[in-house]
Amino acid sequence: MKQKKDLTDIFNEKREQEKTALEAETNSVVASDNENLPPSRQGKRCLTGWFNPETHQQVRMIAAKEDKTYEQVLGDGLNLLFEKHGMPPIA
Repeated sequence: MKQKKDLTDIFNEKREQEKTALEAETNSVVASDNENLPPSRQGKRCLTGWFNPETHQQVRMIAAKEDKTYEQVLGDGLNLLFEKHGMPPIA
């Protein structure tokens, strides 16, 4: 006689199935989105946030002063954050 599954096991199995399906869907969306991007952006992801206008202006000023792009200045900031948390600078 087959033993009944525990309710927790059933929920965990369902959760894993949903997680796997979501990951597959996300990967296919990202792959198709990357096809329409210029080569310099392929394989990369966009990070966004909402900040006050003064923050935006200061980042732009730093970029102009250091003759860097906006993305390079943000990458510098992210690298400092990574180092602060004991991670390698990769941005």
